[in-house]
Amino acid sequence: WRTNGLCEAWDAAHCVWSAEAGVAPDPKSEKAKRYVGIPGMNAICKGLLVPGSRGIDTRFETRAAARSNPLGGWTMEDGKTGADLGDFDFVISTDKTSTALHRQDLDRKLLDGFVKPAAAVRSYPSLALMVATKKTHLEFDSLLLDGHPAFSWLARDDSKPGRHRDDGLECWVAHAAPSFTQRLIDSSKKTRGKRYPNAFRSAIVRDLLPQFQTLVNELKVGGEETEVLLAQGHRWGAAFPVAPFGAAGQFYLDREHAFAACGDYFTPFPGRVEGAWISGSSLADELLRVGLQEP
Repeated sequence: WRTNGLCEAWDAAHCVWSAEAGVAPDPKSEKAKRYVGIPGMNAICKGLLVPGSRGIDTRFETRAAARSNPLGGWTMEDGKTGADLGDFDFVISTDKTSTALHRQDLDRKLLDGFVKPAAAVRSYPSLALMVATKKTHLEFDSLLLDGHPAFSWLARDDSKPGRHRDDGLECWVAHAAPSFTQRLIDSSKKTRGKRYPNAFRSAIVRDLLPQFQTLVNELKVGGEETEVLLAQGHRWGAAFPVAPFGAAGQFYLDREHAFAACGDYFTPFPGRVEGAWISGSSLADELLRVGLQEP
């Protein structure tokens, strides 16, 4: 990935925070490197799935619905328009939410061994606040917070390779703590409806931005109060699986019904890219091994 220009090492000031010790260098930084996609994290996926490369037909911005074909295999449709996406011998799902009731595409009886355990895997949602500021004078570029009432992680995005700014402004991403996230979601349930997504994003900014400004002003060294130029909220509904998939193994494979599934929730590393990679590569190895054994 580095050779192909898809990622680079994120050499920056990585720190940890606790109420007892305050901010301190992250001891893991001396032994482990952090890598990020450049110019964005999705550069890795785009680099692997460039339309037309390696004979891969890639469709973006498409929600595929899988319908079991009576003649064998699967028929894929656009989940929003119903447009035909083609017939396929095999389907692999990498999204746990494909089992959600509102999807109504995977045959729940046909794939009962997958749908029920996958639907039972609980996930913690994640709320993120994206903020553009004038210079903060903070002594860290990333901060892992242990026990903070509002935040679990802060990262200065412009400190990452491929994201440097020449105008002196800073871009921060702040992830809310799980307890704070759940309280905000519970208090906003009454606003569900057509305007719910926009209203909830506004609620994230309303509730998290003051907390962010307070924290930054407490931790920075010198200077005036930090001026916020732009703030946006984002919700990731199923960000962190609580526990792995019920059945043993790094993936799910149903050869009889030509279906497989993989993802971080099959491994001991839920919510981490390492878990997704382990699961996906393990499934790929198994499918290739079985394919090579066939005449």
